[in-house]
Amino acid sequence: MDDSPIRFDDPAIDNVLAARFDPEVADIVRLSARLCAIPGVTVPHEEADLDAVRRTHALARDQAVASGLRVVEFEPDEAHPYPFLVVSFAEHDPESVDFTEAIGFIGHVDVVPPREADQFTPELRGRDLYAR
Repeated sequence: MDDSPIRFDDPAIDNVLAARFDPEVADIVRLSARLCAIPGVTVPHEEADLDAVRRTHALARDQAVASGLRVVEFEPDEAHPYPFLVVSFAEHDPESVDFTEAIGFIGHVDVVPPREADQFTPELRGRDLYAR
């Protein structure tokens, strides 16, 4: 198997993912690369790109919905500028007092300005994803 580095903007990336990973793992690596490619810079706050943060949020939400997961979404407001998702398996009820299994996604609250020109260009090196 050829483990040469390949960028996710290369048209051959789908073939490379298929050769290096099982389909489910390839889907997760592809999603991770897509999330990392969005320049959702939030630090310092006055330079935050909230449009990019919303695009990241929408991508995570849409993927969770397409995967049949239960999604509870909290839209940003003036006091809370970042969108927030709670994602769980469909059989779980987030309004139940017994609800304990979920993942929370809140914006990109720790992404600093890029230091390298290609920081938002994910690359697969062997079976490792290199991205910001």
